[in-house]
Amino acid sequence: MANHDAEHSSLNESVGREEAGTSNLATVAVSTPRRDATNRLSDFSTTKRDPILPCHVIPNARNRDFHGRQDSLQMIEEILAPIDPNGEARKNVKSLAICGPGGVGKTQLANEFVHSRADLYEAIIWVHAEEATTLADEFSRAAETLGLVLEGTADAKDPVVTRELVKGWLAEPVRSHNRVDNTYDDEVPWLLVFDNVNDPDLISDYLPPAGSNGSVLLTSRDSLAKTPFYHVENGVDLSPMKEEDASALLLKLTWREGDPQEEKLSFSVAEVLGGMPLALTQMAGVMVRQNLSFADFLKRYEEEEAHNLLFELSLEPSHKRANYGYNLASVWSLEGLEHSAGLLDVMAYLDPDDIPEGYLEGAAGQIQLDDYPQTVTAYQDARSELLKSSLIMHNRSESRFTVHRLIQDCARAKMSSERSKLVFSAAVGIISAKWPTAEPGVRHQIARWKQCEALSPHILRLKEYYARAGKTLKALLIDDLVFASLLNELGWYFQERGHTLEAVECYSVSQKNVEHIISKESADKKDGERQHSSLGLLAETHNNNAGSATELNKADDALHHFLIYNRMMVEEHIGKAIIEDSRLTSSYFNVGMSYIMKSDYETAIQWLKKALEEAERLKEPTKVKTARSLALINLGLASWLQGNLDESLEWLETALMEREEMLGQNDRQSMM
Repeated sequence: MANHDAEHSSLNESVGREEAGTSNLATVAVSTPRRDATNRLSDFSTTKRDPILPCHVIPNARNRDFHGRQDSLQMIEEILAPIDPNGEARKNVKSLAICGPGGVGKTQLANEFVHSRADLYEAIIWVHAEEATTLADEFSRAAETLGLVLEGTADAKDPVVTRELVKGWLAEPVRSHNRVDNTYDDEVPWLLVFDNVNDPDLISDYLPPAGSNGSVLLTSRDSLAKTPFYHVENGVDLSPMKEEDASALLLKLTWREGDPQEEKLSFSVAEVLGGMPLALTQMAGVMVRQNLSFADFLKRYEEEEAHNLLFELSLEPSHKRANYGYNLASVWSLEGLEHSAGLLDVMAYLDPDDIPEGYLEGAAGQIQLDDYPQTVTAYQDARSELLKSSLIMHNRSESRFTVHRLIQDCARAKMSSERSKLVFSAAVGIISAKWPTAEPGVRHQIARWKQCEALSPHILRLKEYYARAGKTLKALLIDDLVFASLLNELGWYFQERGHTLEAVECYSVSQKNVEHIISKESADKKDGERQHSSLGLLAETHNNNAGSATELNKADDALHHFLIYNRMMVEEHIGKAIIEDSRLTSSYFNVGMSYIMKSDYETAIQWLKKALEEAERLKEPTKVKTARSLALINLGLASWLQGNLDESLEWLETALMEREEMLGQNDRQSMM
């Protein structure tokens, strides 16, 4: 294939083009019905110029670094090829739209298609469709290159004339107007590419008329471009590159093929960059120019506060930047969002793969973030703006969103520390409002597990962002009591499901944060509801840490945390004759259990009997037997381990009797 100039190339393989431009003139004497429709569009005179063929108007050179996407290229060919698999000419206009966010590789895929499949079409016209003036100018240039109008003439300077001349020929792509026997089978196969279409009205006047034969390829960030709204028959959302292709492209761009260590780490870099071709290309340039190994880059990317500077770097060679004038900091035009900045920023802190729409719509008017939609109408406008730019993807049937991780990273990178704090708290508030909190002192409620499972990825994502935050931002986020509480809740859910080590991680962060909050409140001499909530949460983290230690068979750790929890419960309930919930009772029972683990059965029995006493103080009679159950069972266990079998049997029979009174015989649902 011939080389193409990077700024603008016109592949014109015809010979004998005349300077005077008279050799391709013809007089139209007879019109078929189809020709009549064409004439109404573009027959401004009685003469028409024959096209100069082949004519390939392709502004960008072939990207020699293009890699992968073979399935996508084959799919485009199957839809747009002028000949079907049986060798028959395919009639009527064939159309396809490639949709997706900026940087996903839509233009590069289309560019590779037109270069690699150029032999399928005698005429290829590529136009940039972002602006009306650019579109008109490039159609005029196509009319000149195709030979339909002479350069410099009055017709060539009239955008309406040149547009209609091109459309007229696309409607009837004959090789010569001198022939009176032109047929469908002899028509020229052509491909018209509209690159970066974002407005259907902008291209409506440039689309070939009905009855034409040929192929139209669109690239667009607007997800509607793949629908009849844009007069397109076929459409596809272009996904990021497959992991193996992204890895291979990275190795190719950084000249590291054959390096075993780099080949291994290339998959990690590809995963971090989400298979986004623009990111792979831009970051490859950074790594080469700054002599960064893949390991170096991964360490640097871990520093969340460095993302914005990293995304602004464009260190790849100029010839690679010529075909695409964006970098990661500018490609999604986040600063230009009119309605959806708050919505996208909140989504940047949630799990990107599955965001239920109900979480976001339900938060309208409920969270303290000025630019978050405050009404359903405002929410719908914000959603529409994000979908139009393919910044998010919408599964309408399941009412769920996905957003690319790199778009999330870019959105967060643009936030100041104060903005990050506000958005983080808003995201925490949305998830916390959906969390099915259990009754104090009562756990193992299996019915809530399904909701917890759906919410847990979002809390883990918040936990990850908190861990990666820089020192300045973390100093702001650590004061979020709701976040600390949410982590504690997630930890208990993990513990219920048997993921004890993951639970301990959540408890650790929660406890550290709430201790900081309490210390700060004490220094500021603050009192009231928040301090009461903070102390309650701290007690819960000790209780839950003790529970985890019990499951890990760490008796000393369990006893340490359970004793602290008991002390805090006693302090909280001083002076109360009637107790609302079973937390105080369970605090005595749990200490007794810890002593059983340490084989100190006598002390264990003392604590377990105290638990029975405290159970009698519960306000609701139905809660008394529930609170007594575990104490009775473990009194039976401790007595048995001491060798007091009769006493043990008495405790256990009492426990069984009370249990059956509450739950019936052979209960299989309760954890007790």
